[in-house]
Amino acid sequence: MQKQLGKYIKRNAQEDWQNHPDKVHSELVSKGLCPSDVTVDQLAVIIRDVQEH
Repeated sequence: MQKQLGKYIKRNAQEDWQNHPDKVHSELVSKGLCPSDVTVDQLAVIIRDVQEH
C-alpha cells in the first residue's frame, strides 16, 4: 500500500502537501485512494520520503 500511495503522491504531489498532510489525507480517503486506517502521521512520512527521493 505504501508503494502505491508513494507512486500516486510522486505523480500528483503539490508543493504544499508536506505542510498539510491532513488535507492530503482527507482528499485521498475521499477519492478511495487511501484507506481511512492510514493515519495522517503515516501519510506525512510517505510524502516526506517521496519528496526526498
